Amino acid sequence: MSQLLLWQLKFHDPPSTIGSTGIRKMELKGLENSFQRPNRVRQPERKKNIENKIIALRRNYRLWGKEKLKVLLEREYKLIVSTNTVGRILKKLVLNNTLKPGLFYCDRTHKKRNRIFTKHARYWKYGMKGKKPGELVQIDHVTVTVAAGMTIKQFQAICPVTKILVTQDACQLHSHVSQVRPEVVL
Repeated sequence: MSQLLLWQLKFHDPPSTIGSTGIRKMELKGLENSFQRPNRVRQPERKKNIENKIIALRRNYRLWGKEKLKVLLEREYKLIVSTNTVGRILKKLVLNNTLKPGLFYCDRTHKKRNRIFTKHARYWKYGMKGKKPGELVQIDHVTVTVAAGMTIKQFQAICPVTKILVTQDACQLHSHVSQVRPEVVL
């Protein structure tokens, strides 16, 4: 039975004229939407040659992202492709293990997480001022990678009240290290 007929039976005809109770039971089922997947689903329009050219460019420029690869496609191959299309192709190729993600070449397997500051360590907010020495301390750090894969970290703590600067350089850092010998610079 069509939905229009069921709608008319439900709202325009009195119950005595409907006839059988079977139609009355089917009314609610007939008014429900029946979602179906289309028989022909749209296929992506990108062609295999664009994919192959992106693979070739990405193998030459491993750390470049979708924006730079898009510019290279336009410049070298005269192909006009959107940035999002290049990104979708890169994502598909990474998921298929055809290409490695850019972080892989930086010796990282996942993105860096943002730190969660709890208890004593907090971001500076506008207007915060220390009144006593050591009440508010600004801590900065720098990581430098030296040749042969060795990294050095430099930490600086500055007290804005006393203007004392404390620095420390470290080659290896562990959470169980308890002795710290900082240099005080006035």
